Order: sequence, then structure tokens, then C-alpha cells
Amino acid sequence: MAQLRRIGRIHTFLGDVWRDHACCVVLAHADLLEHRPRAAQGLVEAIVGAQRRINADRAAAATTLAHGYLPQPAPAIHTALSYPVSPGLTHPQWRPQQLGFQPFPFPSFTRRLVEAMGDTVVDGDRRFLDRLDLDRVHADLVDDSFVRSALTGHGGPAAFGLPADLTRIEQVDCDDRA
Repeated sequence: MAQLRRIGRIHTFLGDVWRDHACCVVLAHADLLEHRPRAAQGLVEAIVGAQRRINADRAAAATTLAHGYLPQPAPAIHTALSYPVSPGLTHPQWRPQQLGFQPFPFPSFTRRLVEAMGDTVVDGDRRFLDRLDLDRVHADLVDDSFVRSALTGHGGPAAFGLPADLTRIEQVDCDDRA
């Protein structure tokens, strides 16, 4: 919004620091997963379907979202969904997006995020991080069975530009940021 109004600017895109970072996640209470798995599956199916539809036509999605779904003005939504490549990117080959839609929680991301949390200075009790096993943290915290099933029904990983084996190596470059 500030950039659109010419009263601010984007300094650094997170996607230019951490390639294909997960900006948003869906959380569900364990009771839902255990006692109403079909409802959980329906929720994930709807989200994955919406992600595929948005990816297929971002301009149309922005127009739809600007008509009563989001409080931001239409130009801001269009910019967020279909902005051009910024000239200040360090890693333009990563093609970072302000809003990307890749519906899969990569185990490598979970591990790297927990590693980064361990290096982050925070106020409060962070001892729980010391108890996490990096080799098991994804399996312990993430149930990806629902999204795996949803991906199958929505064209598979390739429909979202994801690797067929649903694995990747995280690329993070925090150097030289002012």
C-alpha cells in the first residue's frame, strides 16, 4: 500500500532472502484431524483448489478479491498478485513472488525454520526449541497427508511447479542485507 501511494518502498522481499519461503500456513487443531478428518480434508481441498485457480489467472483473482473480499484497493491487490520483477533483487533467478501459492509444507523448510528460530533473539521462554529434534521436527509437528491427497486430486505436484518427489534443498541468503 505504501509503495502504491508513493509514501514508502519495499526494501527487501523475503523471497529474495529465502527462496520459495512459506509465507502462510494452515493450522488445524488435532481434534479436527483426529475426529473429523473428512472436514479437514475438505478444507485442504478447497485451499489447494483456490491456490491452483489463483495461479492460473492472477489478474482475474485480483479483480475478484477486490470486490468485497479484501479491504485493500484493487491496484494494491493486483500489484501483490502480479507485480513485475523488482530491479533491486539480489536473486532474480529465484523469481520471488509477493504472494506465492505452493501448497506443500516441505520437511526441509520446517527444519530450516526451526534452525533459524534457534538463532533468533526473542523475549520470553524459548527452551522448547532446545527439546526439538531437527531430524524429527517435521514429522512431529506437521501432518502433510491431507495436502498430499489434495495435490493428487488437483493435477499433482507438477500443477503447482513442485518437484515430483516433494523434496527440496532450502536456499537462504542473508548476507549483505543493509
